[in-house]
Amino acid sequence: MARVIDETKLVRVHEAAMELIVEKGYAGASIFLIAKKADVSEGYLYRFYKGKEQLVNSLLDNTLKEVSEILDTYFDKHESAITIMEGLLSAICKIAEKKPVQIKFIFVMLSSYNFTASEDIKNNMIETLNKLLIIGQKQNVIDENVSVDHFFTMLIIYPIQFINFRLKQFLRKGTFSRKDKKSLIEFVTETLKK
Repeated sequence: MARVIDETKLVRVHEAAMELIVEKGYAGASIFLIAKKADVSEGYLYRFYKGKEQLVNSLLDNTLKEVSEILDTYFDKHESAITIMEGLLSAICKIAEKKPVQIKFIFVMLSSYNFTASEDIKNNMIETLNKLLIIGQKQNVIDENVSVDHFFTMLIIYPIQFINFRLKQFLRKGTFSRKDKKSLIEFVTETLKK
């Protein structure tokens, strides 16, 4: 008889792993601590993952896949490069508002040399961003000298870093606000035009 998967337990495991990695780093987030924080047994984690590395790689892939799917959705629904970029940036900000630990986790993981997204996710994101870059350049809303590397950095990496600095209250007190969201979107789209 097949075991029934309790999705709420898996959600707790994923959230606990992200929270602990953000708080303690990869090395400090042991399977024991993840299981304890998620209120599950260590054996429960091993039913789904061979170990911590597989769990973390899966979380990184799923999180980046979510961002990639948001980009794909906007790309499929709109022809305006500005609308697509603003939609993606708004969606990243919405993730930060609803699930700040997820944005913090992406930041930590993208800063780590030990982890990277799967080739499928990277290739899909690069392909979609490259198409958007070309469209934006044809529509004269993105400078012709912007490379796909710079585009990825400005459209994905910079917003995640900016949001993390705000969540960390690095330069000033307060939470990530609507004003921050608006200024972030304006800054990124204006910078790409120059």
